[in-house]
Amino acid sequence: MAQASLYNLRTMNELLQETSLHRRRAARIRAAAGVLAIVLCGAGAGALADGAAPSLNLPLDCVPGKTCWIAKFVDLDPGPGVRDYTCHGRANDGHTGIDIAVRDLRAMDEGVAVLAAAPGTVLRTRDGMQDISARELGPAMLKGGECGNGVVIDHGNGWETQYCHMRQGSIAVKPGDHVDTGQKLGLVGMSGSSEYPHLHVMARYNNKIVDPFVGLEDRSGPDAKCGLGAAPLWNQKTLAALAYVPASIYNIGFAAERPSEADVDKGRFRDTNFPDTAPVLIFWAEIFGVEKGDVLRMRFTGPNGQVLIDQNIPIPDRKARWYQYVGKKRPGFGWPGGAYHGEVSVTRTENGQSQSTARTADAWVGAGAPPPAK
Repeated sequence: MAQASLYNLRTMNELLQETSLHRRRAARIRAAAGVLAIVLCGAGAGALADGAAPSLNLPLDCVPGKTCWIAKFVDLDPGPGVRDYTCHGRANDGHTGIDIAVRDLRAMDEGVAVLAAAPGTVLRTRDGMQDISARELGPAMLKGGECGNGVVIDHGNGWETQYCHMRQGSIAVKPGDHVDTGQKLGLVGMSGSSEYPHLHVMARYNNKIVDPFVGLEDRSGPDAKCGLGAAPLWNQKTLAALAYVPASIYNIGFAAERPSEADVDKGRFRDTNFPDTAPVLIFWAEIFGVEKGDVLRMRFTGPNGQVLIDQNIPIPDRKARWYQYVGKKRPGFGWPGGAYHGEVSVTRTENGQSQSTARTADAWVGAGAPPPAK
């Protein structure tokens, strides 16, 4: 049994139309903060040297590849096309930041802290927007609020970072506050123009979007180079943690019934123990950023190493998200007790070179001790 559910996500033009509002509110904030704000923005602790760009740290309290994953990058194509910094399509047309997602709504409810990527002064905040999928709200209800609940930080020298889609009621700072690198700003949410729980973080220099993987290099031309810029904004530790992979396998698991994608997104199917009378065993996966020609492999083995399913699934087109499951019906005598192992991988072949990314999950069927948690 196998099924794929494919869909594209709408473009998020997070607050590009709010530039004038930003300027007016930032001016009021500076006036209200008075001398203290001037000190904090200028000569205070963590202020940038003249002409320097901020060195950005990971803006989430998570482990990339284990508890958070990049869903989308900045779109560097100035026209209607899409091009991320590696010259692939992990973006929407006009996407202005880096989307770092958590596993599901259950992870969001458990709480994942959004952190200041660099020291600076809080320019403005917004809170009070509900964590509801943009698919349920529609563009008319989101106009002017695409960022959702968020924070803007001034780092000096014309540099700002902005943090969007944060959880309602979680904003932990206020305009005029000085923040240090790694200080908690709030929690990951799904407010504004968001269809899954994630942080949209963007960097700006003199109100112009900057890709943190590239820096100030001009990548707008058709012959622009691919790969990291000569002076990216991310620090070295964060660059290593956020290394580019062909696709982000962000949510996998087992189920004893057909798992609807909506329920998977809610975190319902996290069980790892199943009775030997379960009518089916299903192995499922959610993936960000597949490309046409990618090969998705779903492999599922029993407690004695017997291969129950080993299926290669070619990806027919570029998709922002891909959901796939494979499964087996219960044998007539019931499931053999013991550990079951699932592996999902995505392989991309370009110019004769192949690159793969993979994740595994384990389940236990029947009586006895389950496998140790990974």
